[in-house]
Amino acid sequence: PRSTRKESSAASDCIRDSFFIASIASYFGYNVRGGALEVGRASTKAVVMSNVAILICDLALTQLMLM
Repeated sequence: PRSTRKESSAASDCIRDSFFIASIASYFGYNVRGGALEVGRASTKAVVMSNVAILICDLALTQLMLM
């Protein structure tokens, strides 16, 4: 069966979101200094920043599609 546009859009969303999550988590993990407490803070910051980045990207793409 041929894939529909909705399926390909969902796949591209998944790839884009996983890129944001992986790259932001890697950045925060690589630059953490200190002990276990700092690792916990860095992981919390990475989760928050990933969610914000995904929301902003979704907003921008939605605005572009509605033009």
